[in-house]
Amino acid sequence: MKYTLLAILLSISSFNVLAYGGATEVGPKVSCELPDGTVSETYLLLCKGNGGTVKAD
Repeated sequence: MKYTLLAILLSISSFNVLAYGGATEVGPKVSCELPDGTVSETYLLLCKGNGGTVKAD
């Protein structure tokens, strides 16, 4: 029973990541321009948190 519950929980959590295309709790990966002018691929919330702006491709 214990292993069945674990298998169910793992399958639900892995499906959740696949359903959102790999997006995580910090958002999808975006092209971010930081205040110092560098551009990097990072997660949306990390970009905003560092004062960056999302560059449209």
